[in-house]
Amino acid sequence: MSADLKLVGDEVAVLERSLKPVQDMFNFAFDRVKADHAELTDLWKQLDGKSQATATISGGFLAAAFAGIKSTSIVLLFPEKVMLLAAITMLIGSIAGAVRAMVIRNIPSPPAPDAISEMLDNILAASPEDYERRHIALIADTINLWLPQNRMLHEMTRKKAVGVALAQTLLAVAMGIFAIQTFFTVLTR
Repeated sequence: MSADLKLVGDEVAVLERSLKPVQDMFNFAFDRVKADHAELTDLWKQLDGKSQATATISGGFLAAAFAGIKSTSIVLLFPEKVMLLAAITMLIGSIAGAVRAMVIRNIPSPPAPDAISEMLDNILAASPEDYERRHIALIADTINLWLPQNRMLHEMTRKKAVGVALAQTLLAVAMGIFAIQTFFTVLTR
């Protein structure tokens, strides 16, 4: 509040002291909302990287499987063919899951500066005596703009994480099948 308001009397001083904890609480909440958005955005980027790596590894194994089938002179037994088909199917599923997780989506962004600017203009249009309370209202309104964005981003990130986890699981199982099949083939040939 301005120095002029402090001269008005004890009522303004009491109002300043009573609004300070409220303003601190709203500032804390606003900082937490911003940090949550930053964490979710960072997690989104990490999941993209994991999706790309999973698709690359799965594609490499798939190419190796087809190259191995084409170049080998070993006749596979029926169980070996089933295992190979299962592994190839899982690799294709892994690639599909990773690509699905990487699909470009419009992710929620923080509130537009125009909305915040408009709220700030409304505060500045008020009398200076109301600045402190309106500042708290500005923070509350800004939090209310961020919360739905964060909820949407949280849900989208959760779905992306599920897709990446599924792709990685399929890749791991396919790699396990290849390892078992290779071990079995080496022992029996």
